[in-house]
Amino acid sequence: MKKFLMAIVLFASTLTVAPLVHAADADDLAYFKQFIFEETIDDADPENVTTSTRYLMSEWDAKTKLPNGDELGINASLLLYQDFTFDLVYQESLFKAGSPGFFPGACKAIKGTWSVQGGRLVVPGFGYLERALWHGQNAASLTITDVVISDAAKDFKTTMNFGFSNMPREQAAKCFGF
Repeated sequence: MKKFLMAIVLFASTLTVAPLVHAADADDLAYFKQFIFEETIDDADPENVTTSTRYLMSEWDAKTKLPNGDELGINASLLLYQDFTFDLVYQESLFKAGSPGFFPGACKAIKGTWSVQGGRLVVPGFGYLERALWHGQNAASLTITDVVISDAAKDFKTTMNFGFSNMPREQAAKCFGF
């Protein structure tokens, strides 16, 4: 009996570890996998190689009102990878009441492992996404559940779509200034 149990333990220790996905979540996993990070070469001219990347991007005008009448602009880029890891870049900006401009604020880059649980794509340290439509296209509804930079963004909701960028992965996955 001991040899049998030892064989099971040894076999189990050789299995690849992947996030737990319940059978009921398989359809939801397939839905969210359509947003896996993509990078394509658009022009292979050796002197001017151009690429496009696709990943989840929040709505450009996502804002929440602050008690003093100003607005907090919220911008998130979520790069999901096939191996269930992610890169998230989150930035807040201040829009002063009555002013046409804005002030870029703090930015935070988060790395981790994503999973699908109860119909939601869970992003630890940030929030979760649910199925959504954006201009008739499949998208994800984001709810920020954690305080990333400021308390004002907690419980904020916005839509993320599978957008295009000309930034390579190395730039898209990190904070940068204006």
